[in-house]
Amino acid sequence: MNLPRKLSRVVSAVACCVLATCLSVGLVACANNDEQLIRASVTKTLDLFKDPTKEKLGDFVESSSVDVDQLQGYGIDVYEFFEHGLARFDYEVGEVRVSGDTAEVDLSLTNVDLDAVASAVADDMRSDLDSYVSLMAGENAQQEFMKVYFQKVYEALDASEETVTTEATLKLTKRNGEWEVDEDSMGEVISGVWGGVEP
Repeated sequence: MNLPRKLSRVVSAVACCVLATCLSVGLVACANNDEQLIRASVTKTLDLFKDPTKEKLGDFVESSSVDVDQLQGYGIDVYEFFEHGLARFDYEVGEVRVSGDTAEVDLSLTNVDLDAVASAVADDMRSDLDSYVSLMAGENAQQEFMKVYFQKVYEALDASEETVTTEATLKLTKRNGEWEVDEDSMGEVISGVWGGVEP
């Protein structure tokens, strides 16, 4: 069992929204040195994932076009997930290459392997199903099970010291004097932010 598909869609959509919105805002002004402008904007944007508070990400969650209420119905607080899921996140901005109206940014993204943690927790719970039988018998069985499952996931994330690093390339194109992120390149960046989770 990897991350539940609904949650995976939510965190990927939020990350995509953060990247697209923040980078676009940061790259509106035309600068004499495009490389410095791009590097500064990418750095400022990725810093949001290192301190993922509700105050900083709330607007992106609301505008990500994903029904967060369904997650809350299962007892999953998306901001609590950000807090635990990004606690080990770090990054490095490498070379920034600008060629005419196109640019590429080399990124090194490090985080806990979220899918591996979720799978390990699920395997552990399956090996001791007798302890969770009562959770599956009640009226709110799914919600109760998910509550216990995610509490264990959070504990495992907090305790994990093993991280994975993803090398990604963010691509941009200048249109009408403004740099825009190429959506096709966002997938590997988002995957790296979440420790290899498929967006």
